[in-house]
Amino acid sequence: MVIYIDIDSIRFIEGHARLKLYFKDGRPVAEFCITEGSRFIPKVLEKRFPEEAPVITSRICGVCHTAHALASVKAIESAIGIKVDSLVEKARTYILLLNYLQSHLLHLAYMTFPTITNVYSIFRIKDKSVLEIGSRLAISASKVFEKLGGRAVHVPLFAAGGFSYPISGRRLAKVLKENFERKLKESVLFTEKILNLGVPEFERHRALGAIKMHREYTPCEADPKIATTLGEIMSKEEYYFRLKPVFREYSTSQHVLFDGEELTVGALSRIIINKRLLSLEAKELAERIEWKPDPFLIVKAQAIEVVDTVAKLEYAPEELRDLEIEPIEPPRVEEARGVGVVEAPRGLLAHYCEIRNYRIYKYVIIVPTAVNSRSIERDSEILTLRSIHLGSEKLKIVLEDLVRAYDPCTSCAVSLDHTVKT
Repeated sequence: MVIYIDIDSIRFIEGHARLKLYFKDGRPVAEFCITEGSRFIPKVLEKRFPEEAPVITSRICGVCHTAHALASVKAIESAIGIKVDSLVEKARTYILLLNYLQSHLLHLAYMTFPTITNVYSIFRIKDKSVLEIGSRLAISASKVFEKLGGRAVHVPLFAAGGFSYPISGRRLAKVLKENFERKLKESVLFTEKILNLGVPEFERHRALGAIKMHREYTPCEADPKIATTLGEIMSKEEYYFRLKPVFREYSTSQHVLFDGEELTVGALSRIIINKRLLSLEAKELAERIEWKPDPFLIVKAQAIEVVDTVAKLEYAPEELRDLEIEPIEPPRVEEARGVGVVEAPRGLLAHYCEIRNYRIYKYVIIVPTAVNSRSIERDSEILTLRSIHLGSEKLKIVLEDLVRAYDPCTSCAVSLDHTVKT
C-alpha cells in the first residue's frame, strides 16, 4: 500500500502547522512543518538593556505570555546574581499557575473536546458543561490578571528581583479568593469528563524531561533541576547547553534535539516524573490512569493539572497574607550570562541571556514545541507503521489527533535566535 499524507492545515491548534508523511526506501518519513512567519524576537533584544527582555519576550505569545516573562526574568537574575525571597517565588508561582489555566482550558475545552467527540465545532457539542466550566475557570484566571496588571494577557508583572511594581499579599490573596473560592469541585467535574474520553492508545519508548520538583508540584523553582526518565538529573545550565537547535528547510521553526536525540516535554512528562507531589484531589484522579509514554495521554495529564492548579489557587490566600513586595533596582553588570528555565504549560522553556557592555549581546529562547517537534515526527512515523491498515483517509485523522494532543504553540516556536540560517 502506497501512503502519502499531506495535512496542509492542522485544525484546532494554536497557530498554523502542517504534517507531511511519505515513504522513502520503504520507511515512513514525517515532516512537522510550522508555517507561521518567523519573528526573530531574540534579534530584537540585542543591544537593549536586560530589564527590557521580560516585557518584550512576553509578547511572543498570547497564551504563553507569563511563562516567557518569568523565564526571561530568571535568566537575567541568574546572569546578574540575584536571589529572590521564597515568598516572592511563591507569588510568582501562583501567577504562572493562572497562565496554566488559561492555556490548558483553551486546549482541552475548545480544541480537544470537540475533536475527540467527533463534532469539530463547539456549537454542536451536546454536553455543554465542559465548555461552560472551562470558560468559567479561564475567565476567573483572566480576572485575576486584570486586577493585578490591568489586562488579561501580556501583563508586565515580573522584573528582576521581584515584580515591576508593588505587590500586596493581602490584595493578591483577596483577588484569588474572590475568583477561586469553591471552584475546586467544578474543576474536578471538568477533569472527570476529560478523563472519561476515549483516546487512542499509542505507547512508544522515549526520553521524557521535566523539572524535578521537591516539596510540591510547582512549575518553577528557585534553582531548578531537570530530570529525565533516563535517570539523569542536571542543572538548568547543563540542560540548556545540551540542547541543539537544528534548522529544517521545510519549517519556519527550529527543531531542538537533546544530546542529538529527541526529548518529550510537557504535562505528561511532569506527571510521570512528579506525580507523587500532586495535590490530594489531583492525585486521587491521577491514580485512575496508567501513566506511560503515550502522547495521547498529554490531554489527560493537562486535565489533572487543572485540578492541581485550582486546588493551589483556592488554598493560596493563607500563604500570601504576609507578603509585601516593593520593586528593586537591579544592579548593572558589564558582562554576564545566565539561564532561566520554567515549566511553561507545554513543557520546559529555557531562556539564555548574555550581557556585554551592560546590554544584551545574545539572547536565545528554546520553547517546548521546538523540543517536541522531533517526537511529533517520530510518533507519526511509528503510528503510521502500526496503523497503515486504516488507509490514507482514516490515518490522516489519527495523525491530526496525534499532533493536536501535543498542544503545539507555533507562535512560540517561530521565535528563532539569530544563529539560525534562513
